[in-house]
Amino acid sequence: MPSEPIAEIQPLELFSALKAKQQVLLLDVRESEELQLANLPGSIHIPLGEIHARVDDVRRLASSDYALKVVYCRVGVRSELAIEFLQAEGIQGLVNLRGGLNAYAAETDSRITPY
Repeated sequence: MPSEPIAEIQPLELFSALKAKQQVLLLDVRESEELQLANLPGSIHIPLGEIHARVDDVRRLASSDYALKVVYCRVGVRSELAIEFLQAEGIQGLVNLRGGLNAYAAETDSRITPY
C-alpha cells in the first residue's frame, strides 16, 4: 500500500508547464522498444523492470530542484506502480501522468502517435 495517495497531473497541465519552460523531471518507465514509437523530449528512461535496481538513481533525480516530477508510461498503469514502489522507498513528490503518453498525445500534441 502506498505511503501516500498517488498524485496525478492532467495532460493539459503538463503541457502548460512544459510550454512555460518550467523545470520538469520526466521519468519514462516504458520498455526500451516503446521509445521508438513515441516519447516526450527530455525524458529520462528507466524501465519499470529496472526501477528496483536503480532506486538510487531515481532518488538523486527526485531530490533535484524540479518544479514538477512526472512519471509516465503508455496509459498510466506502470507509472502508478513505479510511484507506489518509489514512495515505499521514501521517495516523495512524484506525480503520475493521468492516462499516460496516449492521453497526452490525444489532448495536447498530435505529433505524438498513440499506440
